[in-house]
Formats: sequence, structure tokens, C-alpha cells
Amino acid sequence: MGKYVRFTEAPSTRLISSIAVVVLLLTLLLALYLSLRKQPIRQYAAGATVTVTQVDTVVTGTGYSSYGTFGSHNQKVVANSHGIFISYLHSDYDANGTDDAIWRLARSTDGGVSFQTIYEEHSNGSKAPPLETDASDNIYVILSNLASGTWGSSHARFYRFDAAKNYQNPTITSPIQTSAGKFAMEFDPNRQCLYYITWDNHNLPDFYIVSLNGTLIKAIQLWKPGTIGAHYPQLFLAPNGILYVAWTTTDGSASGQDYYDAHFIVTPDGGTTWIGPSGNVTLPIPGASNTSSWRIVDSADIKPVGTTQANWLSNMASNGSSVHFVYDVNFGRKEVYKRFNWTNKTFDKLQTPYIHGETVTIGAAHGFFSQDGSGTGRLFYAGDANGSLRGRVGILYSDDNGSTWHDYATSNTIVSSSGSIVYMSGSRRVMSDGSIIGEFTANNTIYFFRAKPVHVIA
Repeated sequence: MGKYVRFTEAPSTRLISSIAVVVLLLTLLLALYLSLRKQPIRQYAAGATVTVTQVDTVVTGTGYSSYGTFGSHNQKVVANSHGIFISYLHSDYDANGTDDAIWRLARSTDGGVSFQTIYEEHSNGSKAPPLETDASDNIYVILSNLASGTWGSSHARFYRFDAAKNYQNPTITSPIQTSAGKFAMEFDPNRQCLYYITWDNHNLPDFYIVSLNGTLIKAIQLWKPGTIGAHYPQLFLAPNGILYVAWTTTDGSASGQDYYDAHFIVTPDGGTTWIGPSGNVTLPIPGASNTSSWRIVDSADIKPVGTTQANWLSNMASNGSSVHFVYDVNFGRKEVYKRFNWTNKTFDKLQTPYIHGETVTIGAAHGFFSQDGSGTGRLFYAGDANGSLRGRVGILYSDDNGSTWHDYATSNTIVSSSGSIVYMSGSRRVMSDGSIIGEFTANNTIYFFRAKPVHVIA
């Protein structure tokens, strides 16, 4: 028989081959991960844990509903490294229906598990004031107060609660010459000032710029008085410095409580220049003009002038290249989400009769947007859930600038079996861990809630 030579693979060669296979597998796995990572990751599958904390019971006369956390048109919840802060009314009406408003500023240092009152004050005719905080963790409050018999002659009060003084002994001034039953505030970190806005004050200033020391920088009259007047103002400052100013209007010729439609304009430079659909506008402007301001409410939802109706702007936010709105029709019977493309100045997205995800539907007049400070990331909307989830906090999210909305979280606890969660408002900004924080009133009780992500995806 002939002899043959048997070739045996060297150990070093087998090792190199094995390493090559491992490297190839790792490369394929990495490519797969990167491919998936480019797609929006639906965090709602993990979602958030929503905890609800009872803060206080509102003292109010029998038969009088409480305005404890009224309403979603301004921000009354903020957070910084020194805790979570909320404002609300502790007392509203007495047994005879006389206004007995006492507002409180409360602080939590345990993540929202409990709250302690750090300031309270009687303020005739007032609602809970809006809050802001700055890089030094100071807290700012501007409060409208019916002190002189009329809103136009009652000065609003400024408060600064310094973190360095543990929020005691606030600085108090009265820089604003008017007050109102409806108002909003926004902090401008670049210009280091506060913007404060009231309803149409009948030929008096209604937009104010205030220093962080409580001195008046500028007073502006935005609106002309008219049959249809500006009411329920809202403010939102985008990271690029554009300030969006929106408002619900009221028809003075209609009987009873009336909300006619909603509009907005912008100022890109801190109140010097004002822009509407036709370009720069000269102030003051009519409250319901479609040439000097953009109309938010669809014409199909607006009844003729003189007809009692309710088209009420719940909340707005700037995110990405768009401005986002939710307005309410007839107190929860219909909710409309609309997106306004700021680049081409047109509305390009609508969701109705409710804003909803896969199983969560928001069906109440008061709700709010929240997001991180970039102004381009995930956008949340929180409100009173509808349908089988009624009486719970419901939260939706969008990762595509409002094109689609998805379930994010609901509270486990049914706060009110009758579904009477009202006057929900919250922080425009999520906390550093991504938590959404807000407050609401139910059955004359003040509640705080925190939606803490189960995990955070960068």
C-alpha cells in the first residue's frame, strides 16, 4: 500500500479561525443593534410608575366647588435640586360664598412623597399663582390680588424665595399695576427676567417684563378692548428665545360663561417685536383678529357671535419645529390636538375627538405638555384619562413631533370614582430623571402626582 501524508491543522490556526467567527458574529450583532437603534424606541412598553400623593384638603363652603389648583393655562409645579414645589389654594370660599382665598407654597424634599407648607397668605379673589425656578434654585411667584376693588387698580405682587435662605423671608414687591383672575408667567434664563401676562385689562397694560429682583422693566398693552376679548393667557418660551403667547377669547355678547375661540402670536426678542400671520404687528391688537394673530380653534367648532359656547385652550408647547396645542370643546366632550408648523406657518396635524394612544384617551379640559429642556426630544401630554380609565391620571407621549401618540402611563389608583379630576397642571419640564410632575384637584382635595420612568433610554 502506498503511503500518504496526513495534514493536521495547527492549534494556532484553529484559534485564529474561532476568533474570526466570533468577530463576525459581534459585527453582525452590532450592525443589527445600530439598525434598530435608528428606529424610535417605544418606551411606553416599560412606561412609568405614577404615584399620587394627597397634599391638602381645600377649605370651602358647602356647595361651592374648589378652585384649588386652577388651571392648566399656567405652571404651578416646578422642581430643582432643593426639591419639588407646588402652589395651590388652601382656602377658597366660606360658608356664605364669600371669597376667602388663602394660597400656599409647599415643598417636598423626599421626591413628592410628602409636602410641607413653607409660605401661605390670604389674598382676596386670587387663584393659585404660577411658579418658576432659576439656575440658583430660587423660586419666583407673581400673584394677582383683588385688593382695591377692581382688577385694573389692584397691583400684582412679586415674591422671590431664595434657596440660600432656605426659602424663608421672601423678597416681596408690587411692580405690576394690574391684576386679573387669569394669568400666566414664564422665566427667560437668557435675558434673566420674568414675563407675566393677564387677561385683557381694558386699555391698561396686560404683558409685563419683571426683573429677578422684582422691579418692572417694561409694561405693554397687547390687546384692544372689544366685544370678543382676550382671556386665559398662556406663555411658552422655546430654547431659541421665541416666546409664544396664546389666549382663549370670550364673547361679551353671549350669555353666561362663554369661551369663543383661541389665538396666538409670538415675540422673538423679549417683547420688542411681535409677529402674526401677516408679519410684524402693531400693538395693541384685537383679541380675535385672524390677521394679527393665528386662530387655533377650527372654524367648525365655533358658533356664531352671541351664542354661548366653550372652546377653551388647555395648553401649548413648542417642540421641534412646531407648536403644539390642545383645546377643549364643551368641557370634556371633545378634545382637539393641533400642530402648527413654525417653518411654513401652517397647521399640519390634527387629532380629535380626543388625543389618545393605543388604550389611553385624555378626555378632560385641563391637561399639560411636558418635555426635557432641549425642546426637541420626547413630548408628553398628561390629563384625566377617559373611558374605563376615568378618574386616573393618564399620560401619552410622542417621539415624532406629534405625528403619532402612544400610551405612556396611567395611575394605578382611581382618585375619583366619579371622574372629577379637575384643574390639572404641571411642570413644562421633566425632572432630571425624566419624571413628569403635576397637580390636580378632586373632591376638594389637592393631589400631586409623579410619573417616574421605569427605565430611561438615552
